[in-house]
Amino acid sequence: MKSGKPAAALIILIVVLLALGVWIIDPPNLFRARGTAKTPVELAKPPEPVKEEKRRRPGAPVSTPLDLAAETTIQSPAEAPSIAKPVPFPTLEGIPIGAAKSKIKSDYGSPKLSTVTLKDGRVYETYVYRRASAGSQVIIEFRDGTIISKQQAEYGAVVAGIAGHVVTQ
Repeated sequence: MKSGKPAAALIILIVVLLALGVWIIDPPNLFRARGTAKTPVELAKPPEPVKEEKRRRPGAPVSTPLDLAAETTIQSPAEAPSIAKPVPFPTLEGIPIGAAKSKIKSDYGSPKLSTVTLKDGRVYETYVYRRASAGSQVIIEFRDGTIISKQQAEYGAVVAGIAGHVVTQ
């Protein structure tokens, strides 16, 4: 029966240490309730005035959301805003070496993936445009905002240990 007392003391010690750890991590604040703290800026602001509801005169019709929906007009297809045309997928022929990064972004939109690296005080960027339906991607490398290389690669199919076909220009 002597082995029961040290085990109970050990369990009590563990519980006390856990409680102390919780108290150190999140000490209780005895002077205010949680979630009611106000910053000095909030305290300095005057309270917002209470908006008075507009009273309707007796016998006046009450508008409901259904009434408001009936009053709205539906635009005809000719008046509807135009949908943006899809952005073309870049091709190696359409990407000239030395072209500016801004031209590529304006012509082909944002890439699926981009990276930025600094090396010897120069900025190197890589844009990857992917077309999942065809399993192809175009990789464009920039140095200080101008194209220095471009590649077209296929991905998705692994044939005899080769990850894909790459064409570089």
